[in-house]
Amino acid sequence: ASRFLTLVRGAHDSGWLALGICGESNVTDLVHGAGSSYQCDHFYVLQGVEREIYIEFYERTLARLHLNIADKDKFVDVLYQKTAGDMRLLRHTLQAFSMQRRTEPILDTDLPDSFLDLEEPRIGSFEAFGPLQKLAEALKREDLMLIRSLVGSSGACMLPPAFSGPHAPPHALELMGLVNRQPDGVTLKFSSSYMEKFARDYFNSVQLGDLFARAQDWKSAFACYAEVTQPDLLLRPYSPADFSTVRHLVEGL
Repeated sequence: ASRFLTLVRGAHDSGWLALGICGESNVTDLVHGAGSSYQCDHFYVLQGVEREIYIEFYERTLARLHLNIADKDKFVDVLYQKTAGDMRLLRHTLQAFSMQRRTEPILDTDLPDSFLDLEEPRIGSFEAFGPLQKLAEALKREDLMLIRSLVGSSGACMLPPAFSGPHAPPHALELMGLVNRQPDGVTLKFSSSYMEKFARDYFNSVQLGDLFARAQDWKSAFACYAEVTQPDLLLRPYSPADFSTVRHLVEGL
């Protein structure tokens, strides 16, 4: 990725390349942030694609995976609605069905409300939502406040004034793919039903408390911890994985 971006920058500086488009998470850190040697002139948030492009990718993926879909048109209609045109979720959803090794035809009703109800252990939620989880660890206090508002409500919140308006920069939650900016320019809503189900499950009181602690907002962290009612989550660390999380938080004091 670094070599590719170096070539792109050279082409731009020579005057024959005016626009470069790249995607996926493996180049995010290279093109943005204090440690980047590249300059990103503008952010354009692409969270979903048009239906025609989505269907084209869907058909190519079906052919590669040899999936037996009973009604391909109806299936893609439902899948497009649940993923809101997100091709990452499309790819991982079809891969999950492929790993199930089903012999009977797959119906559109086999698509669950939550991606996490579909996943195969070999895929796991981190494969589909890993970039989002990674980016969440670097969120600022005010960003986490918005997430807390989103998961604690009907799934909508208002943008801060600095991010409102036609020429305002995209918000961190938009860049994560978690939310979409609504036509009014000031309201954020979950980008898809699959994303909403994941966010409400992942950003629970413990996780939000840990993220606030990472952001050094211990008052908000303990406010979240106080909302935990599950007995097995009250004493930490509650698992080997949680031991690593708690150790990182303590070392950050």
